[in-house]
This record gives sequence, structure tokens and C-alpha cells, in this order.
Amino acid sequence: MNANNYIPYISLGLSIIFWILSCIQTNQSRKVLNDIKDSMLSWQAELNKASIDIMTSDPNIIAKQSSFEESKSKNDSLSELIKIIKELSSSPYTTPEEANLRKGIIETLSRHHCKLITTKEKLLHDAAMSSMSK
Repeated sequence: MNANNYIPYISLGLSIIFWILSCIQTNQSRKVLNDIKDSMLSWQAELNKASIDIMTSDPNIIAKQSSFEESKSKNDSLSELIKIIKELSSSPYTTPEEANLRKGIIETLSRHHCKLITTKEKLLHDAAMSSMSK
């Protein structure tokens, strides 16, 4: 046998070796990319956690959040109060005693919630009281 007969076998052997080496390199590259991805995600999670901790620990932010919640609850309470006053003042009454009773309820509600009532709502209260007096 001469050297020309061995060349295809050597070429086939080298191709198999290169294929095995490329598979190994692909697996190593995949592992490195996964490590990079994991470290990036953990870095982002730590950054998010740190920023959340900073935001929640800042007294100004906490004060703003509690002030917002307090304003929201006052607004909700005032809205319900206005609905009740509108209902009491707009629905027809049959007797003067009922009108006086409604007027007393409106005055009581206004007195207990006077801190919540702003200028606009005071005007509504005055309008309701004047419509009850007619």
C-alpha cells in the first residue's frame, strides 16, 4: 500500500478529532455564557434589592407614602360624606319634623368631619342647608 491509500483514513480521523474538540469547545462556551447570564441576573437582583431598600428606608419617601395614604383615606371619607349629605338634602321629605331631623344629621356629620371639609365642601354644605330651610 502506498501513502495515497492512507490519506482518506487520516482525513477521516482528523475530522473526527476536530468534531470532538468543537463539541468540547461548544460545551465550554455554553457554560461560560450561562455563568455570565447567572452573574448578570444576580447582579440585577442585588441592584434592585438595594434600590428598594434605599427607597423604603428613606424617611422622606416613607413620609410621602404615609401622607399620600392619609390624603387618600380622607378623600374617600369625604366623598362618602358628600354622598350622604347630597342624599339627605336632595330627597323629598314629607313632614317638617323629617326636614329638621335631616338638618340635624347633616349638621352632626359636618361637625364631626369639619377638619375634612374644604371650602368647596363647605359651599355644598351651605347650599344643602339652605335648600332644607326652604
